[in-house]
Amino acid sequence: MTDPRKKLKSSYGIKLKLDDASKSVEQRVEDFLPKVTRKDSEFLTAGVLRILFDTTDGSIHAKGNVAAHIATQASKLYAISDRKLPGELRTDLLKLYQYAYHG
Repeated sequence: MTDPRKKLKSSYGIKLKLDDASKSVEQRVEDFLPKVTRKDSEFLTAGVLRILFDTTDGSIHAKGNVAAHIATQASKLYAISDRKLPGELRTDLLKLYQYAYHG
């Protein structure tokens, strides 16, 4: 999750921490969605932003971070393409991957 967060900060000039505890994940998503450019709107949906902003223990973000730090780019793509993942989660993770590496 580090690469997409770095890209988000770089592209949008976010100076605040993305995991600002003074606001809920939903508030941060709602605040950020209007800032998403047309080009990035294909990738940065509400579901994708929830994954990026929710860094609580047990979140998809936290679990993905542990695995991704030791995985190759090909391994990451394979893992998020797993048909065992719920459809919406798989779709959001693929969009996140595409944003980070191809968007």
